[in-house]
Amino acid sequence: MVASHQLNGYQKDTIYADRKEMSADRKEMSADRKEMSADPIRSAADFSPCQTAADQGYSAIEILRYFYGSNMYINTAEEISGVPSSWPGVVLTIGSSGAKVRQMQEQLNRIARAYPALPTITADGIYGPRTQEAVEQFQSVFGLPVTGDVDFRTWYKISEIFVGVSRIAELA
Repeated sequence: MVASHQLNGYQKDTIYADRKEMSADRKEMSADRKEMSADPIRSAADFSPCQTAADQGYSAIEILRYFYGSNMYINTAEEISGVPSSWPGVVLTIGSSGAKVRQMQEQLNRIARAYPALPTITADGIYGPRTQEAVEQFQSVFGLPVTGDVDFRTWYKISEIFVGVSRIAELA
């Protein structure tokens, strides 16, 4: 048995084994609709251009549950680590040092685990000849101009590849 209904503006076809299963599902959908219609969040058409549900004091989870149903959850974490930071605003080159150099070195080392053509380097925060060689090799492998310096473009390519190989962009 197939039943069709609209869900958030889209046609949804559901296959049921029998009428009893279909009836139970419809009761559940009806209860969800009643719960949602009792909710005082107004539709977008009711808002002035500058007013939103958040302006009315509703939390993110309340808004999500209103539009997508009561089985929505927001996961939280105590700490998120390994997220790349912004470009330091200056080109990193021989003689540069500090936390941004160390971060870049650590990211290159993580990338080198997935790309064996790239050398590993000491993540000491000092941009020396070995770091320059690693950057040159990275630039060559990923189609960037081979300068040995970490400019804006190289920084963000390192960040992009790092996110991909470390899988920090995926939920566990």
